Amino acid sequence: MEYSPVFAYDGNEVRTYGNECEACKVEDSYYLARSCPAGKIKCVPTGAPVCGVTASGTLVDFTDECSACTSDFEISSYFRGQCPKKLDTSISYCPPFPRNFAVMCTMIYKPVCGVDVDGNKRTLGNSCLACTTGDIVYYTEGACEEETVVKPLPVVKLPIEKPIPIELPIERPILVKQVV
Repeated sequence: MEYSPVFAYDGNEVRTYGNECEACKVEDSYYLARSCPAGKIKCVPTGAPVCGVTASGTLVDFTDECSACTSDFEISSYFRGQCPKKLDTSISYCPPFPRNFAVMCTMIYKPVCGVDVDGNKRTLGNSCLACTTGDIVYYTEGACEEETVVKPLPVVKLPIEKPIPIELPIERPILVKQVV
């Protein structure tokens, strides 16, 4: 009856069980859940891959625990090792986070349908652009049949108390001779 959560993944969804005993009754395999510390932490990257689980249940590969727990993807739990992959040959997975965004991509248009950490789909110009876009986890060849709406960022309006006067220098006109 001890609570020590584990994850099971069937290729479509992540299921969480209270402990290994509970998971063994239903699943063939499962992963021991680990928790990130509350809040942002300072840590030293180890290079041992982990699979982070987002709030929406998407599995995201990271190079190590440090990268997962300090990412902006709100990873609260993870397990050691790479994320299990669907055995769907039409899916291509991007490299783990953090990524090298200094990669130069060609601008040849060969559209792919990228899926981000929240499960949203959007069409991108090519596979290189998909994997250098911040939060794309995997893609399929061709444009998305139906794109999902990405959650918009909240707009923050700050009140301006007093306008700040700005003095601009007065410029002198430049004389130009016209040659005929």
